[in-house]
Amino acid sequence: MRNLRSMSGQVMAVAASLLLVTACGGSDDPAVDPTATTTTTTSADTTTTSTGETTTTSATTTTTTLAPQLNLAAATVVAQHSQLCLATINGTAGSKVTQIDCATAGAAQSWKISPTGETYTFLNNGSNLCLGVPDAEPESFAVQMTCDGSLNVQWKLQPVVANPGEFNLVPALSPTQCLDVFGNEQAPGADVIQFDCVPPEQANKRWVITAIAS
Repeated sequence: MRNLRSMSGQVMAVAASLLLVTACGGSDDPAVDPTATTTTTTSADTTTTSTGETTTTSATTTTTTLAPQLNLAAATVVAQHSQLCLATINGTAGSKVTQIDCATAGAAQSWKISPTGETYTFLNNGSNLCLGVPDAEPESFAVQMTCDGSLNVQWKLQPVVANPGEFNLVPALSPTQCLDVFGNEQAPGADVIQFDCVPPEQANKRWVITAIAS
């Protein structure tokens, strides 16, 4: 009677990455990238018979784990076409937001970013009002509003696939629109509006979020 011998082993390979991008807009703090991490595991089982024949079977499993949501006490939001910071003009509800030189804007450019389920609120640390849109109409001005939890003040962060670490800011009230610097204007003081997200790679629709060191 022939005896059979068998042995088994496992070979594991794990790869995970979380991309961090150097911040634009005058800060040395790393930009924030709340993307998912992916772990790939490959296992192999080898069996040898008494005749010397070897067979190997393998299986690969990929698991995607969502990264923790952003929850930042203070951050800048920088327009990629101008390298200027999203900021408020004054502390009055209903007043427009704009883009300002990141080196001089102070508290007006500092935003507290808090998760609200699948969306976020952007509370300005200078005015204690939230970034919002008054309605769903294209080209409506982005304004600061009372942080009442309505869809007007909720935003989704949509990663720009072609530019890792950059995001479109999509108002929950009008999900086909994106936060946009009107007319691709480069100068400080330009109006910020909501406008069609196509194409998402357009630089005046792309933003980098950078935590401000305490």
